[in-house]
Amino acid sequence: MVSLGGIIYLFARALPRVTDAPVPVNRKDYLAELMKKLPLEKADAWFAQLFGKFLRKAKIVILKFDNILTRHINSLKKDSGNAFTADRPNLFEKKEEGSDTSEIK
Repeated sequence: MVSLGGIIYLFARALPRVTDAPVPVNRKDYLAELMKKLPLEKADAWFAQLFGKFLRKAKIVILKFDNILTRHINSLKKDSGNAFTADRPNLFEKKEEGSDTSEIK
């Protein structure tokens, strides 16, 4: 602990002294002046509008891709002839009249 205290003491002595007095600056801050002149509100609104358009178009592309995948999956289900899927009623197809299988004949 004594050696750690010695290191901290030497480190504190080696640091330069900083005063609270402001240093006078003779040059202008050109970057700050340029930033004041830029229309940042208009640029922000433009980027927000552009990003909104991009998101809407990306959503459309994703939904189209989803529709293509759904059609492909449905065609695989119909072509498979699997006994499990053949016995199950399809909830989304309309029942034909007179083809009620629950009636006892």
